[in-house]
Amino acid sequence: MKILKNSENFSFSLPKARKKLPRVGFFDSGVGGLTVLHDAIRSGIEAEFYYYGDNQRAPYGNLPTATIQEYTRQAFDEFERIGVDVAVIACNTVTALCIESLRKTYPFPVVGTEPAVLPAVRSFSEVAVLVTEATFQSERFNRMCAHARERFPDRRLVPVACPMLAGAIERGILGKEKTDYAAYLPKLEGIGERAAVVLGCTHYLFVRQYISDFYRLPVIDGNEGVVRQLKRILE
Repeated sequence: MKILKNSENFSFSLPKARKKLPRVGFFDSGVGGLTVLHDAIRSGIEAEFYYYGDNQRAPYGNLPTATIQEYTRQAFDEFERIGVDVAVIACNTVTALCIESLRKTYPFPVVGTEPAVLPAVRSFSEVAVLVTEATFQSERFNRMCAHARERFPDRRLVPVACPMLAGAIERGILGKEKTDYAAYLPKLEGIGERAAVVLGCTHYLFVRQYISDFYRLPVIDGNEGVVRQLKRILE
């Protein structure tokens, strides 16, 4: 699905000079990756953007690993068919489970989206990381947490799985139901007032302020790092 000018969610104009623009594909299980695409457009990146949101099968967070890998391969086959220059996995779950194999399989660079764990533990003594069940169980995410604990042994890092939150947000954004997101947010046992919450799923950014108000804590996401990496590749 190509995001066009003046679409419902975004309005942007292409440069006046008719130069060849790089093609950048964004992939997510549903609407969550639109937050990453939005930040990329706002950053001033000049590109021809394509967005693949697998809304009919969203969310991926509770699916078996093999199923997630197969759905992701279908999306990346489409990116290869249209000839993207770079692909962005705008999904923490897919990044955690698929990025290594995607980088080996496809001819274009692949940028992942991961929880901003290290930036958070640099600044806060306690950090809760909200993630999907699949991310919570993944080897890649747990390696990231182990690395953060090794670098900052005096900080407390608490990963928390939110099995139903991404699905509730997907349904709420698409207008299928009115949702009380408090029912899907876990309690953060033992987290104090000098803590922060890391949003480890791009869907969660749609209710960023709600989560911050619910926990009465600042929230951090990883979109800025994704956009920086995308700019480095395109430059």
